[in-house]
Amino acid sequence: MLVWSGLAATLARAESFNLTDGTSLEGTIVSANDKGAVVRLSDGKFAERTAWEKFSQEDLKRLAKDSKYARYAQPLVEEDEAELQKKKPVRPPVVVKEVESKLDRPANPALIGGLFTSPVGWLILLALYAANLWAAYEVAIFRAQPLGLVCGLAAVVPVIPQIVFVSMPTRMPKPEAGAEVDAAGQPAGTPPVEPTLASALKIAHETPEAAEAAPAAPTIFKRGEFAFNRRFFETRFSDFFGVVRREKSKGAVLVVKTAKSEFHAARISRITANDMHLEVMKGATTEEISVSFMEIQEVQLRPAGTR
Repeated sequence: MLVWSGLAATLARAESFNLTDGTSLEGTIVSANDKGAVVRLSDGKFAERTAWEKFSQEDLKRLAKDSKYARYAQPLVEEDEAELQKKKPVRPPVVVKEVESKLDRPANPALIGGLFTSPVGWLILLALYAANLWAAYEVAIFRAQPLGLVCGLAAVVPVIPQIVFVSMPTRMPKPEAGAEVDAAGQPAGTPPVEPTLASALKIAHETPEAAEAAPAAPTIFKRGEFAFNRRFFETRFSDFFGVVRREKSKGAVLVVKTAKSEFHAARISRITANDMHLEVMKGATTEEISVSFMEIQEVQLRPAGTR
């Protein structure tokens, strides 16, 4: 009687489960875990373990209310759209307010006026002024003009002094009384001047014997009359940078005098912004010596055969 009464109570608690694949199960859940539930059917047999994802939403909601199966079914329950709308926080409507006043745009100044009324404009003007002074410095060195004169005029009147001085010929030092005169009729120590048409015709009419009889004098460059820097040596002694000399400079020697010693260089191997490296003959070998521009007192260009 007890067995039959238990069986009758079990059959009375039998439930119907609708699955997502369209099938249904009639019975009672006897085992449940994370993988699914085992249903004992009404005929006493056990169905295979059914995954929780296969149960319909109605069954999942019903099982979620049971404390035994709530932790399995609750995560799979889909809430209705109406319930989601109720749970959303109510936000106040966005009210767009009109701007009462607007900022006035600044007036468009002229080009020159805009440069003087902004920090960027002042920076550009200072950069241009510095470039103007630097150009005056380079022109003064290139044309052998006094640095104070050229830079001072450029500081007062930009650009125009540079154009005037660069258009002028290079200033030559005045010969002193009793100074030696070279074969070209110029005082010793002055840089070579490009021959004019008249001088070229004069040289052409000279006889080879007279040309050979006139000894070539060295060209001398002294500190104070010339600025010894990288530009000076690269422009005036470009033949000494190559390994092979040209015909007109073969056998020439570059003599560099300092306060302590004198160097007879056959070639300039390297040059930087502050010094240069000379190849000096030491017997049958050559030695590389570094000479600073600040130490140089005099530079001589001695042609071949000149001591």
